[in-house]
Amino acid sequence: MLKLIKHDLVDNKYSLSLSLKREEEDTNIIFLKSIHESCLLSGSSIHGNTISFYASSIQTLKDFCFTPFSISNAERCRKKCSYNTAIHLACSLSKQQQYLEHYGYSFYGIHLSDILVIDGCRFVNINFEMCKEFDLVSSSITLYSPFTRSELCFFSPEMLASRHLPASLHYKTYYYSLGLLSLYCLFGECVDCVDCVDCVIVDILKPIVGTKLYFFILRMLETNPEDRRMIFV
Repeated sequence: MLKLIKHDLVDNKYSLSLSLKREEEDTNIIFLKSIHESCLLSGSSIHGNTISFYASSIQTLKDFCFTPFSISNAERCRKKCSYNTAIHLACSLSKQQQYLEHYGYSFYGIHLSDILVIDGCRFVNINFEMCKEFDLVSSSITLYSPFTRSELCFFSPEMLASRHLPASLHYKTYYYSLGLLSLYCLFGECVDCVDCVDCVIVDILKPIVGTKLYFFILRMLETNPEDRRMIFV
């Protein structure tokens, strides 16, 4: 996970730093560039294993989606994102994924705490550990260690169905995760493995039927990974 640092001496300046072994430097740079060259941060620059940038506000998507705790209300209340905010989320995370894919890498899942919300309108995935290189011939990611599943994690059905290691998954397994995340942020619906998209997810999407975001989400939630598309048109 990238470490977020606030520079006290410079107003609104932050850094994201990643410590890796020397043999992983190339992978490190690709990951940092997926943020920098996708224009997800304002005034960003890379120095070694650190990317610096400017922002007025930063919070995790988990904090963005829930109201803070208060003395009078011990429970955090769920907030839904606006349609425009959901578009910003989908487009930001798609840009980062597309950059990674160009160099043969892909995320394989999402947790709300992995996503930083910059100035309320830009979104960045900082979980380096959930990004793996995929085979360019088979288009598959190979996982050699167990993954942790929690309440606010979003994984594809084929990911959740994996019972043995190593596990081989199509790199577009991430598309399903991003589709589920978009669905959750927009409607507050946390959908697990759904066998029938038409009778469950399409019903949830009725309020935005026919919109660009509607078709974007449906393209990513195809059952067959090879049929998934990350296209916003």
